Amino acid sequence: MIRESLGDLLTAEGYDVETVETAGEAIRKAKDVQYDVGLLDIKLPDMDGTRLLEKLQALQPTMIKIMVTGYSTLENAAKSMNYGAADYILKPVYPETLIRLLKEKLAQR
Repeated sequence: MIRESLGDLLTAEGYDVETVETAGEAIRKAKDVQYDVGLLDIKLPDMDGTRLLEKLQALQPTMIKIMVTGYSTLENAAKSMNYGAADYILKPVYPETLIRLLKEKLAQR
């Protein structure tokens, strides 16, 4: 799965990574731990990713939220940006592109 692959990639790059499978898990963790970055998929088993983005924006407005999707639509992109996404990237996610984007976004903080 892409979640595990990205987690392994980011861990190998020196990032401290936690992964979750559902929006509910993400919300529960975000209530207890402050995160620097969140990579969010549009398609989740229990909630639309843009809805999760909206909830995380309310819980952690300073978190850098990056949407990752294989289901790109103008509506999803517009919602994502309106709900606070720092960026919107399409699958397949290329490792060098993701690492460059993360470094850029973290440097802007």
